Amino acid sequence: MDSGEVACRHPRSFAKHRTITAVEHARTLKTQREQRPTPSRSSRVRSLARYDQLIASRPASELAHLLRALKAPAAARALPKLADRARQERWSYEQFAATLLKTETDSRDSHGGQARSKAARFPARKTLEEFDFAFRTSRPPTHR
Repeated sequence: MDSGEVACRHPRSFAKHRTITAVEHARTLKTQREQRPTPSRSSRVRSLARYDQLIASRPASELAHLLRALKAPAAARALPKLADRARQERWSYEQFAATLLKTETDSRDSHGGQARSKAARFPARKTLEEFDFAFRTSRPPTHR
């Protein structure tokens, strides 16, 4: 079919969710597939051990991706170093998960106020120390 030759002529239907195949079209396609030369297998075949090595290096990147999908950037950033430390110190899965999640919650607690202020779109952050009490914009009320 890649050569551009006409396989069969039949009326078309553009109905949604429905495929209509003419019998003569199906026969012609089957004949052409049988006549098609088989492709040569010149590609290299690698052992499954190589595939296992490639896949074994992926869990960390998979975890980082999942943490980003869960919107846990602090945990994603801490993952490589924390995973190495957990391997060296032989942590349990529960201890590793708890430490990773604690990293994220600590980060959220420390940045929570900043995120809420940013979301509120305040014009500028002001403190009482910066306020000039000597400057008065209105006149003092007159006492009688």
